[in-house]
Amino acid sequence: MTVSVLAELNEATPDLRVLMARMAAKFPGIQTGGVWNRRKIAGTNTWSQHAWGNAIDLYDSAGGPNKAYLDEVAAWLERQPETRLVLWQVKSHFDHIHYETNPKKSGTPPFNINTDTDTPGGNTVTIEQLQEMLNERGHQPPLNVDGAYGPLTKEAWVKSSGIGLKGDPGKKGDKGDPGSPPDTVTVLLKGTIRP
Repeated sequence: MTVSVLAELNEATPDLRVLMARMAAKFPGIQTGGVWNRRKIAGTNTWSQHAWGNAIDLYDSAGGPNKAYLDEVAAWLERQPETRLVLWQVKSHFDHIHYETNPKKSGTPPFNINTDTDTPGGNTVTIEQLQEMLNERGHQPPLNVDGAYGPLTKEAWVKSSGIGLKGDPGKKGDKGDPGSPPDTVTVLLKGTIRP
């Protein structure tokens, strides 16, 4: 699913936000498949720049790809001062453009792109990703990364943030229908996460 580039501004780093606004004005038909996604590059142990909100995947609104249109967007991106990387028509980027800004981010990415501000925000992560994030933040004893939102994971989350999750992960859906834990939860954060 793609959405307007402007709909994803809150997920982007400040430098990428500025570029996204200029791009949306110049190319009103450009869409994004996403900005923030705390994940590693497929087949590697390296964090994707998406994990910091420092990358965006771009599609044309016609559902294309409209190669001529995306060629024009890619050429424009390559001339922008904040450009670090433009992948188009290479590797697995034949139906979209992958774009990253400078500076390249490194280290361990935050739980949520909004953790470096005081803006409450939310991102959907799998229970396994939540467990990995808590372990990376030094939770002791380390959680078993099994995708189960049991009492140990819940306690670790409450200790690390004091804020909690949107909805009840022990119920299906936001309506609270009884059932098994969902595959994903929305992590609500404000400020910096404590270990």
